[in-house]
Amino acid sequence: MRQEDPVATSAPVETAAMRRAIELAARGLGHTSPNPVVGCVVLDSAGRTAGEGWHQRAGGPHAEVHALQAAGERARVAPRWSPWSPATTPVAPAPVPRR
Repeated sequence: MRQEDPVATSAPVETAAMRRAIELAARGLGHTSPNPVVGCVVLDSAGRTAGEGWHQRAGGPHAEVHALQAAGERARVAPRWSPWSPATTPVAPAPVPRR
């Protein structure tokens, strides 16, 4: 079975979120080995960015943790976009990290 390209078949706001996640991932270049660089964008229900994050260093929190913390309560009903997440489609609802 051929897998669809999630960026090519997404709405413009989702495509922009995926591209932004890739930009964020680049911030980790040279700092995350042996782990991959990862970026994550959390959108609110209106499609606005609620939180962003990237994997900043090996052994540190994952990109999704940073993005969910930045989104706070808005993450309760928001999909998140990360090109390196196990799923290439929105994952919702995501749990909000405890502080």
